[in-house]
Amino acid sequence: MSDLGNRFRNARRFEETLDTGVILILRRPTDSEAINYPRGDDVKLPQLAEWAKQFVDGWKITEKQAFGEGSDEVLPWEADAFNEWWSDQGDHWMNIATLILKRFAEAKNKADTESKN
Repeated sequence: MSDLGNRFRNARRFEETLDTGVILILRRPTDSEAINYPRGDDVKLPQLAEWAKQFVDGWKITEKQAFGEGSDEVLPWEADAFNEWWSDQGDHWMNIATLILKRFAEAKNKADTESKN
């Protein structure tokens, strides 16, 4: 991605601390990404997990947090390792998906308000 593309992407990033102390570096979706948010009465939790994980750009997780033992050193970000960890974090899927969509709505509302002024 170009430097300018990275600036746009970085402007949409934010951090969220889970109740476990793990920090996820998340990204607010673009309009074209938010439209794919799973909707309807038949939406299953794994669908929300899949949608949400595309907006996780990093983490701050220690070996101890990840494995229950080990050091307090932060593990490096690896998408494959994150996918393994995320698969076992069902208690967080709904909250993270909702938070990501909320950040999208807040940004849209702010843009709408600014355009009216």
